[in-house]
Amino acid sequence: MTTKSSQSVSLTTNVSEAENGKTITVQAGSNLVITLPGNRSTGYSWSVINVVSSCCSGQSVELQGQPVYTTAFVPGGCNVVGRGGFYQFTFKIPPLCVSTIELAYQRPRSKLADKTFKVTIKH
Repeated sequence: MTTKSSQSVSLTTNVSEAENGKTITVQAGSNLVITLPGNRSTGYSWSVINVVSSCCSGQSVELQGQPVYTTAFVPGGCNVVGRGGFYQFTFKIPPLCVSTIELAYQRPRSKLADKTFKVTIKH
C-alpha cells in the first residue's frame, strides 16, 4: 500500500568520477551527491575550491554540512591500515540555475592539486 505524505520528496542525483568535466541536468530542489575516491591516510583530501552559480531565483548552490569520508569495503571484514575510501559531498540545487562545482584533491598547505573534479549542473 502506498500513501502520499504532505512532506516534499527530496530527489537525489549521484555523481562520480565518470562525470568529471561534464554537464548534467538535475531537478530543481534536488540534492546532488558527489562521491570521489581518496585516501586520507596519505594526507590528501578532497575539498570544494569553487562554486559558481547563475540562478534566476537569487539563490545559489549550497553544500549541505561537511563532506563525509568512508573507508572502502574489504571482503572478509579485514581492517586494512591505509586503505582508501570515498569522500562524499552533498549540495542542494535551487530552481532555475546553472552552476559549476569544482573540487581539488590535495594536501592542506599545497597550492597545487594532485587531481581536480569539475561538473556543471543545469536545471
